[in-house]
Amino acid sequence: MTDRKKDEEIPSKTGAKTYQPPTGQQKVWSWTTAEKSINYSVTADWILIRKREKPVADVFYTYYGYKGKTSHVRPITFVFNGGPGASSAYLHVGTMGPKTVTFGERGECLPPPAKLKDNTESWLDFTDLVFVDPVGTGFSRSLEEVDLSPPGIKEKEGSPAKETSQKEFYKMNRDLEVIGEFIQHFLSKYHRWSSPVFIAGESYGGFRVAKLSRKLQEDYGIGLSGVILISPCLELATLSPSDYDVLNWIESFPTMAATAAYHKRSFYFKDKQKEMSAIGTPGAPGAELKDLLKPIEDFALNEMSSLLIQGERMDMEKRKNILKKVVNFIAVPFEKMNKGYGRLSIWQFCRWLLQEERKWCGLYDASITVYDPFPDRDQFEGADPSLSGIEHAFSHGINTLLREHLELNCERQYRLLSREVNKSWKRDQQKHFFDMQIGATDDLRYAMAMNPQMKVFICHGVFDLVTPYFSSERVIQLMNLPEPLKKQISFQVFHGGHMFYTWTYSRQFFKSRMNEFYKNF
Repeated sequence: MTDRKKDEEIPSKTGAKTYQPPTGQQKVWSWTTAEKSINYSVTADWILIRKREKPVADVFYTYYGYKGKTSHVRPITFVFNGGPGASSAYLHVGTMGPKTVTFGERGECLPPPAKLKDNTESWLDFTDLVFVDPVGTGFSRSLEEVDLSPPGIKEKEGSPAKETSQKEFYKMNRDLEVIGEFIQHFLSKYHRWSSPVFIAGESYGGFRVAKLSRKLQEDYGIGLSGVILISPCLELATLSPSDYDVLNWIESFPTMAATAAYHKRSFYFKDKQKEMSAIGTPGAPGAELKDLLKPIEDFALNEMSSLLIQGERMDMEKRKNILKKVVNFIAVPFEKMNKGYGRLSIWQFCRWLLQEERKWCGLYDASITVYDPFPDRDQFEGADPSLSGIEHAFSHGINTLLREHLELNCERQYRLLSREVNKSWKRDQQKHFFDMQIGATDDLRYAMAMNPQMKVFICHGVFDLVTPYFSSERVIQLMNLPEPLKKQISFQVFHGGHMFYTWTYSRQFFKSRMNEFYKNF
């Protein structure tokens, strides 16, 4: 890579000061499985984002590119995580990249330090990969944050610090603009405009990808061959439960029931050992996962939704009978369910399900549990085992990969998940106070109509209570697409939670589904 001074402004030929990001790194590696061996280049570097022709931020990326005669026409996939405030490390060293963090068979976090291994499920098998860290995450920064000009200079008009505020980038629409500019610049820099372009995002990254599916094509001239939404929330309103609506309660219920079955608490599954075993054991013979979930989904959409809508208006005896069925599915005491007319928050569920064992179920993967350190307190005050409990594994993994394996020399902290970015995130498209709907489904529908050849893959983990699978499944059924476009959407539920790919079986199954997806674009 070209030598550059770190995190500083250097003189240009005209004498003006021009910011240069830190020095990147490039190497040639090989990815090998029992069937094949692929030589590829790996590049870790920054692309500058500009405002009024002046640099205002640098975006860090890791690019894995196949080295061969057809490399310029090979599919290329831009990958994002969510948060907002999450770096791309989760998908990078969790499932897609050539090296991955080692987890237990069912996503259990192993004793630290986390170890990297060669990833036989890497997507390099069928696509080049670009892992992108939005501003404020990973090694990406607003220049206000990294400006190291001598005292007095950065206060002058026209300096990077005066051109922007770092929180400018912590906004929904501005974030999409930055990514659009990044992808445009990347395709030009690496001569990849003739390659089929895919975008993939997890969690808020899935919401981001759904919005980008329209924006990239309409505003940046980037045609898309496919979009992949991993554990997304397509309509943000469904994330906020209320005593006065029904959607969040309906959408989270099938995940609660599946979780109760997994932990052998569900009365509904008590006499169905074969089915319960299939939920608890990935790949076990017997019923398919979706077949097991269907009666739960039907109950949630029909009887349970009727209760949630009517409340006290419903006949008391009828209400009692429905609540008994709710208890039968999720094994929470009747009196607790009766008090809220069937409404039970995911926090309450995670604490009550295994309360006698003094265990808390993870919100992001309710199959994972942790001991409650403060069982005598009203609220759970311990660490969520499916988020805080596994962060160190991804942090060790990405830092080992970039700093040791790739030998990238960067003094910045790699921000795996920035709480500051998350808390600062704003909506910058609201037209009126009463314009309250924040969603991405309309953008996805628009994009599919604009580009009927674009394929869509939406997937979830069955034990994810934060962005439950049933939310996306319900929304898909309301998209009102013509038959040719319906055929372009694939939907899959995997064993596991929000990051279902930490489960060995699910990561393998995910790879096989993606292999099919890319072959048929």
